[in-house]
Amino acid sequence: MSNEIDFRPINDSPLGVELDMDECRTLANVMTVRTLKNDEVLAVERQPDNALHLLVAGQLNVTQDVGKEQIHLHTMNGGELAGALGFVDGLDRTATLRAVDYASVYSLERDTFESLVETHPRLAYKIMRAVTRAAHTILLGLNKQIEQLTNYITKQHGRY
Repeated sequence: MSNEIDFRPINDSPLGVELDMDECRTLANVMTVRTLKNDEVLAVERQPDNALHLLVAGQLNVTQDVGKEQIHLHTMNGGELAGALGFVDGLDRTATLRAVDYASVYSLERDTFESLVETHPRLAYKIMRAVTRAAHTILLGLNKQIEQLTNYITKQHGRY
């Protein structure tokens, strides 16, 4: 029996958009796999986390501490990426990731990724394009939410 990580979830994710099967296999074999139980934490707000996380199965709640309250921001589903910005800039996490029931996560540490730059530069380039796309998608979504909130507050565009 092989210890290789199943590469198919990568192929079906935002990371695999430009990758061929061999590249997905290479990437899978440098990633770590974690299976989280209900309420288990993957990453903690205001803590360093240099990994890019691919949620393969299950769900993760994304929360932030505001005062003494924990605010729910989003529920991640299979196929979503987390930690794209921290993976690039190395800054502390802006939210906590916690399993809902269970979650299976593939993680790519920045140090491991940087070794791919030397050994598989084209693969590293494609991964960074995927990370940039993921960050861009998040930014576009936030911009849309800001626009809707502004329209609601100013009661513009006849929808409120």
